[in-house]
Amino acid sequence: ADAGESRAIGIDIAQRSIQALRDRTPIQGLYLMPPFSKDKYEIALEVLAVLR
Repeated sequence: ADAGESRAIGIDIAQRSIQALRDRTPIQGLYLMPPFSKDKYEIALEVLAVLR
């Protein structure tokens, strides 16, 4: 898989995990660790979009 595909898979896994937790119990907080490089906060925002 190329970098873009790997990123999409990782985001999907993270979003599914959040949804599974949310279905079981109220979420009071999340701690995300986006990749350590410039402007990668967009990945964290994309993961959190599932909470909208």
